[in-house]
This record gives sequence, C-alpha cells and structure tokens, in this order.
Amino acid sequence: MAQMTSSATWGQSAERVVEARHPRIRIAHVGIDARGVDDVEVAFHCPTCDTELILGQAEDRALSSLLALGRPRGFRPEPAVVPRRAPVVQGDTVAAVLADPDVPVVSGDVPLAELANVLADRGADLAILVDRDAQPFALCSACDVLRTAQRFGERMTALSARHVARSGIFTVRGDAPLSALVSLFCEEGATNVVVRGDDGRVLGLVRAHDVLRRLAG
Repeated sequence: MAQMTSSATWGQSAERVVEARHPRIRIAHVGIDARGVDDVEVAFHCPTCDTELILGQAEDRALSSLLALGRPRGFRPEPAVVPRRAPVVQGDTVAAVLADPDVPVVSGDVPLAELANVLADRGADLAILVDRDAQPFALCSACDVLRTAQRFGERMTALSARHVARSGIFTVRGDAPLSALVSLFCEEGATNVVVRGDDGRVLGLVRAHDVLRRLAG
C-alpha cells in the first residue's frame, strides 16, 4: 500500500523540485503568510500603516513570485517599487493644521459628573486635562466617563476626571515643523496630539486626518 504523505511534507518536496529547476527564483508562496506581511512592513518603513495596504502588497508579491516560476532560468525580475511617503508641505508648522482649537480643556480635579456635562454641552468626544499650572497631562474621553458610570453608578460622583483619565499623552509645540507631527502619528502610534504654546499651555488638539486634509489641499 502506498504510504500517504502529509501536506506539509508534500509542500517541502515541491519546493525542492522548484529550487532544482529554477535555482535563481525565489519559491512562490501563494496567499498571505507572516513572512510576506513582514517584508511589506519593512518596505513601507511604517509598522502602523494601513492593514489593507500591507495585505494587498503581500498578495501582489506572492502572485509575482508564482508567475516568475514560468519564466526562463536566470530571469531576474525587476525590483519591487517601494512606495514613498507623501511629502509634508514644506514650511508648514503644526499650527497650520490645528483644526480643533475648541476641544474642552478642564482641570484634572473637576468632578467626573461635571466633566460629563461639559462633554455633552460641547458635543465633544474627549477633553484635555491640565494640572494646576495649566499644563496638559492626560486625555479623558466620553467613553471613559460612560464606562465609569456603568461600573460605579451613583458612586461616580465621588470621582474626579483624573481618576479615569488616560495618561501618557503626546504633545507638540505649535511652531514645530509639520514633519514632527507626522512622526508622532506614523512612528509613535499617536491618535490624538495635544498642541502647546510657548508657555506650555494648550492651543488645541490635532488628529491624523487633519494632516491628511492639509496634504490634500
């Protein structure tokens, strides 16, 4: 009786046959695998880039490798084109994209119920918390307030905004080059960046789509 061969063993045998026939051509991997995604992340130089772009580029590379197997021995495909980052507008500063200067700025000691009223009245999804010197130190979103209210109920009246705030915020000066802001979004993983003035006080809040809007003109 013929011995059954596992799919893994068969796949390894197939790769050896291809390597023997096409020694200069990289083995094709059809579909998306971890190596393909890693290769694309390196090519993009941006671990936080859009997932769909990563998967789409990895699929293109897998298909190109598969098609290359039918080409003559010694054929060397053109190197993959690495997409370049969109250039930021030269001379622009962070202040040029400050689209949300009216974000609520409240003391970290304000009662949580009062913060809820501020967010509701202003129609805002988050607030910037500042210390006694008016320096920003945290963000508190509407979801943070709702989550606390659901957990503590009426007892939330004993809590202040700082009890539920998210620390470790990203800040940047308003006169900093726009490239500094892009680095925070693309390389540090920031989603909201607090913009400060020369004295450290809050000027407003910037999100990634504010920069995209500027680049789009």
